[in-house]
Amino acid sequence: MPFWKRLNNPNSFAFWISLAIITRIVISLGLSWNHQNLQPDNEFVFDFVFEHPDYGYFLYPVEQYFTEGMITYDGKTAFAGRMPGYSFPYLMLRHLFERDAALLVLIMFQILFAAVSVYLLAKIAWERFKSKASFYLVFCIALLVPHIAVFDYQTITESWSVSSFIAQLYFFHRYLLNRKNSDIFLSGFFLAWAVFLRPFLGVALALVGIALLIDWRSKKATFLNLLLFSLSFMVFELAWITRNYVAKDQLIVLNSGLAAYGKIYSPGYQAIRKLMYRLGEETAYVDPGMAAWMRGKTENFNSRRSYNEQTIIKKSELLSMRETYLNSRDLEGSAFIAEDSLIKEEAGLLLDKLKKEDRLTYFFSGPIYGLKKLWIHSGSPYMAFPPFSEMNLIQKSIKLLALISYYSIILGGLLTLILLSFNTTLKVYFVVFPLVLSLALVLVSTIQEARYLICAFPIYILLIGALPLIVRNYRANKKLFVTL
Repeated sequence: MPFWKRLNNPNSFAFWISLAIITRIVISLGLSWNHQNLQPDNEFVFDFVFEHPDYGYFLYPVEQYFTEGMITYDGKTAFAGRMPGYSFPYLMLRHLFERDAALLVLIMFQILFAAVSVYLLAKIAWERFKSKASFYLVFCIALLVPHIAVFDYQTITESWSVSSFIAQLYFFHRYLLNRKNSDIFLSGFFLAWAVFLRPFLGVALALVGIALLIDWRSKKATFLNLLLFSLSFMVFELAWITRNYVAKDQLIVLNSGLAAYGKIYSPGYQAIRKLMYRLGEETAYVDPGMAAWMRGKTENFNSRRSYNEQTIIKKSELLSMRETYLNSRDLEGSAFIAEDSLIKEEAGLLLDKLKKEDRLTYFFSGPIYGLKKLWIHSGSPYMAFPPFSEMNLIQKSIKLLALISYYSIILGGLLTLILLSFNTTLKVYFVVFPLVLSLALVLVSTIQEARYLICAFPIYILLIGALPLIVRNYRANKKLFVTL
């Protein structure tokens, strides 16, 4: 088939997937090359795959299997600190390849899945909005937007979780169109995988379950749909719970929490982080802020608020706690446990004082700062760049493109959501999911990063696809609101 005919046919799966794969590989190579030039001390496999710091949490325990005979982080006990959505595929590859080759193959599958998900998102736009222009627009944005593409070459779960979420969204959309049992089952399968990559996406499981109840057909049909949708998650969970009980003699449903990482996330440090969270301070030590200072990553007391001897939490108290914490890391065994208990108690007393004397700060500063980190950022917080004044023209262009595209997609998607009337079940899901996920993250977790909300971003890209329809309707009828 001639090129122009393939270009004019959104159903030409092989053509669009090939185009997406080639484009994403080129983007990943460019981003990786730039990353290596700016941060040469980081670890890269085959001068391409970036070993993200989270490699140690997700994939390093798998490597231990081939030396220690079990999946372990500390070399002593079975590891259940992260769910196996990322580590299990890597374990399968690791049986076939040596470490570096397995990482490369994992990343190539990551890029392949990302390319397929780009096409699936564009296909939703085409089928939902009945417009080829919608398909082309969504395909191009989803393919090129830096906020998502930046994760494709990194050993971290974001790329896989976004792709899994888009696949779930596609089959849920197909189910609402065709009412096929296979579609609702596949939707549940991919969402279950997404949850095993990022457990906080479990909120989507509940929301889709509620959506299926709202979309009531009959008692029998609704029960069957709920069963088919949840079947994959129940099977995965049963296998995971069984493995943990056999390996650790513990009932672990999601993961064993931060305690799995030993001293680095000791009870004392977790109490310190909770205090920083309640103060509205930065709790991710990889970012500039109090957590990096508390960890000893920097001597710069980079706080978001002022502390002195007159404030409720005194600067001298924070200095003292930091000194005690840094000194405790050199201790071992019972000496460390005793010192860590004192740190936990000290941080707890400061938390109690803050709660008693400044309830407004205690209850609202952390969530407000968390929402800001999730939603308000540069659109490229995970791209390796020097300070803006030191960037070359290409780097500045990419940085500005990322910024403009991020806010244009969010604001354009919200506008489209207001102007467009379509399937109520799907629309409610689009509205509620990003809000519920945001609130769940800031209210449950004491640490936030912009990437935690990335699975909500494709929803706004998809909604942008309705803009050609809205523009065409306005030109023809002088009406902004469109009903499908």
